[in-house]
Amino acid sequence: MQTILAEQPLVTAALLAVVAATGLYAWLQTGGRGPLAVGLVAILLIPVAWFVAAAWETDREKIRAAIETTARAVQANDIEAAIAVIDPARTDLISAARADLGRFRFTAAKVNRVREIRMVEGSFPPEAEVDIAVSVAVSDVRGEMGEFRVPRRVLLLFRKSADGRWLVHDYNHLPPIGGGDNFSPNPQFLPSAP
Repeated sequence: MQTILAEQPLVTAALLAVVAATGLYAWLQTGGRGPLAVGLVAILLIPVAWFVAAAWETDREKIRAAIETTARAVQANDIEAAIAVIDPARTDLISAARADLGRFRFTAAKVNRVREIRMVEGSFPPEAEVDIAVSVAVSDVRGEMGEFRVPRRVLLLFRKSADGRWLVHDYNHLPPIGGGDNFSPNPQFLPSAP
């Protein structure tokens, strides 16, 4: 229900419109005040549904925002901003990401599609497994390799911190199809079955 209210205001508005139409139709048929009240209240709740959806930021939306912010940082070659989304306790992951990003110069970094954001039920602290398709335009910092476009599948394990931020606890990037390759930094971290 939370997902429908916060992330799908069009569905909520459509349901309220159906309730309003039903109430107003019943009022036209019977002339009773009850159906009229139901219809009018449902009509008045439609803009409220849009306001609630705009004001309520869900965990999925926070994760998407962190992903988009990181993509912009990668495109700007701002390594420190790009690794700011990684859990500070994961110093090994921060070092690996810093080394991985430091080898390349990016001219484009785009999230093509968020394939899945799956909240891990029963996890504490809350966790989410994220599967995204990205593409980057990249060249080697040393100039040995010219700029080329690379599509990648990025797997992220987000964990919610005590202050409410979603931070990357583990990650891997793979070719769009299949398992890891020579560029995949973490061959142990592969997608789990839903």
